[in-house]
Amino acid sequence: RELGGARERAAAGAKAIHSLAALHDECAVVLSALAYAGAADDADAHASFNEAARSLPAGASGMRIRPAAEVGLTAVDRALERLARGSPGVRRRFLLACGRAISHDSVLTPDEVELFRAVAEALDCPVPPSLAAPTPAPAPADASARQA
Repeated sequence: RELGGARERAAAGAKAIHSLAALHDECAVVLSALAYAGAADDADAHASFNEAARSLPAGASGMRIRPAAEVGLTAVDRALERLARGSPGVRRRFLLACGRAISHDSVLTPDEVELFRAVAEALDCPVPPSLAAPTPAPAPADASARQA
């Protein structure tokens, strides 16, 4: 990102976007990718996505999770290019929603943490590693019963 500088040059010549509603599709793509990154199954991904979408302002309502096949790296990169044009407040609100997506199940996997940190970096809102560190998955309930 620092070597190319294309995103910064593009953002410098463009007017800032002051509404998450104007970035509805881009938000859906990135939040979908984050939801799938740490999900055990489709139901878990949908729950994570819905938690994140509910945290966005009313103008961004009606957002639906995208199919996993539609949220690959190319789609996420395109979405982040436009999201990077958001005003600081827009980028902050969106990044908080991203945090809700990855923390919904109280387990942060390495994949979702790295994707979250990449999103934050792309939005010029880097987070320290200590704020987004993977957590171990809780032990299954029946495994703890066997130990007792």
